Amino acid sequence: MSQYEFIFTGNPSREVPLGTILVVPMPTAIVIAYTDEGFVAVSDGLATNKSGTTNSDAEQKIFPIRSASYQLVLGVSGAASLLEKNEKSDISPRKDIFKKIFCDTIEQLNCYSFSTLTEYSERFVSEVRTKVIPYLTDDIFSDISQKLEVRLVFAGYFNAEPSLSDFVLSLSKGVCGKIDESGKHRRRVGKSYIIGSIKVALSLIIGKEFAEFSTPDFEKIYYGHSDLSLLAALVSAKNYISACETPSARDLCDYCKSIGGDKSVATITPSEGFKWVEQPKKPYCL
Repeated sequence: MSQYEFIFTGNPSREVPLGTILVVPMPTAIVIAYTDEGFVAVSDGLATNKSGTTNSDAEQKIFPIRSASYQLVLGVSGAASLLEKNEKSDISPRKDIFKKIFCDTIEQLNCYSFSTLTEYSERFVSEVRTKVIPYLTDDIFSDISQKLEVRLVFAGYFNAEPSLSDFVLSLSKGVCGKIDESGKHRRRVGKSYIIGSIKVALSLIIGKEFAEFSTPDFEKIYYGHSDLSLLAALVSAKNYISACETPSARDLCDYCKSIGGDKSVATITPSEGFKWVEQPKKPYCL
């Protein structure tokens, strides 16, 4: 019996590119929105185990990456946690192997110089793959039949240039690989990103069911327009996640049944870099 278990913040589904924005259907919610003033990053906080039982309602899904030459946010979803099994977990928190790997890699790469976000994110993913593989043993996958994936999204300013790129890592016995739908390496570059429910997102734009959460600025985020304020993007992103948490949304889209918990909110601007607006209540690195 393995001493570890996977905790999920949604498994990636087929992605739908819309202009310069990418909308990824998943049972988790992360919005990374680009504006002329900077980036906004907002996530929900719900995480479950393989049986669907809530493991945490304060999961950290966005992480700061700070350096003199770059200020970034890292968004993590999918099979994003690997917890040590601990019979005393009700007394002391269990160690999250994957979260430690992400945070250690952020600290490690601060010692190196990179010229572009592509160069940085490629190196980051390579380091994560090397560190993750030793934990991908047969016993961890003995009772898991589905393919597991982790999505890593990097966004912010690199040498003062706004940019975004993302990777999907597949997890199987002894293997951590970079994939796309055909099983090959994939990297996408853009400026904005929505993970969650496309049905709810569209309803906020063209429907009336979630009128109390709808703002004209969410349509700009959805279609990748940057001519909105940082505050407007922040409010619209939070409203989208709040809409996904409602009973109506859960009736409309099964993915929304796994969206909830405490939100984490951050901004990334050229002048202030990465700044928490609402910190995760159970952070691994701030």
